Amino acid sequence: MGSTTKVPQWITKSSATSAIRPGRRSMSQRRIILLIESSSAYGRRCLLGITRYARLHGHWQFWHKPHWLVTPRVVEHLKQWRGTGIISRLEDPRMVKAIQRLNLPTVELRGAILVPGVPCITSDATEVVQMAIDHLQSKGYQHLAFCGVPGMDYSDAREGAFRRLQDAAGRQVLVFSPRRRSRRLQLDTIDQINSPQPLMLERWLQTLPRPVGIIACNDRRGGQVLEACTAVALRVPYDVGVVGVDNDEVICELADPPLTSVVANAEAAGYKAARLLDQLIAGNAVDAADYTVPPKSVQLRSSTDTTAVQDRELASIIRYLEMHIQNGVNVADLTEQTSLSRSSLERRFREYLNCTPREYLLRRRIDRVKELLQDPNLTVADVASRCGFKNASHMIALFRAQTGQTPAEHRRGTV
Repeated sequence: MGSTTKVPQWITKSSATSAIRPGRRSMSQRRIILLIESSSAYGRRCLLGITRYARLHGHWQFWHKPHWLVTPRVVEHLKQWRGTGIISRLEDPRMVKAIQRLNLPTVELRGAILVPGVPCITSDATEVVQMAIDHLQSKGYQHLAFCGVPGMDYSDAREGAFRRLQDAAGRQVLVFSPRRRSRRLQLDTIDQINSPQPLMLERWLQTLPRPVGIIACNDRRGGQVLEACTAVALRVPYDVGVVGVDNDEVICELADPPLTSVVANAEAAGYKAARLLDQLIAGNAVDAADYTVPPKSVQLRSSTDTTAVQDRELASIIRYLEMHIQNGVNVADLTEQTSLSRSSLERRFREYLNCTPREYLLRRRIDRVKELLQDPNLTVADVASRCGFKNASHMIALFRAQTGQTPAEHRRGTV
């Protein structure tokens, strides 16, 4: 647990008081500087979360420019605007210095540069990677690999999580490892790169065992992996399955085939950042700690929309399960779809999916519950019905046993 703080360490008591009460404005008014890129889906959803909090808690005004630069002129303009707080996604040391000169309560949403005393809220890299692993394994990919962009902070964090999780499970660690860049990469730099190291990526793909599920550090990288698969005639999703991160719908749908992606809960991160900043401006103590936000779900698209097990009969059974999960399909129903005995079915599930048919069925049903809980118009009873549970109480008990939360608690943490 981090220490508590009311304002960043660089703010003196007198300057903090001045920042909290600019001029004669009402204490309920907040004038917030948003130094957040809108070129990425993650940044845009952070902004949505911030505005959602603002609409519910008093009168907030925002300063936000889609394409701003940290220059003395911009800093001077921000001083004249007289904000009361900042929410930022820092990636440049100049940005840190500029914000320090403004002497305002600040909450960070990136974590590329950690600033002492500033709460930082980021996507939980371990949870993101674990969700992608679980999805790929549920689709039958026995080999897993990671493809990132070395030098990008979020990519390095997700690669580190992948290595730890694979090591802990005793699985082979397969990572695309081009020569690391000597300088820190920035988001707009990456956006200008069409396909980093395409030949190296193609050669790496050809060395991987098959079928292999690849976790890309984000959706843009996932699209590049799909392009490289096409270039070397690897069949997606049969030879290779690909999962991105952030669920940027434009990038995912433009990919060929459309890209499956982990839905990072950026809106919840933005909402939490706004709440923490509100507390700082009001003079309340908050933990000067790093906060993480778990992902919401996996958005299934064609890049993994198959069962990759090489056993055709087992693949057929799993497709049947996916099609009828809302009807309360059970293990006995699965057995009726095959000539295999129940013991043979159990053995094949363990061989290819490392679980029993019952465990697989429960995992997929819980995944479906998580997806439907994102719809605020559905009651818990509605979700239970659509996932094949006998009643809501049965679903709640199983969901709590599997996740440690009730469906309502999970919903509050993801919407």
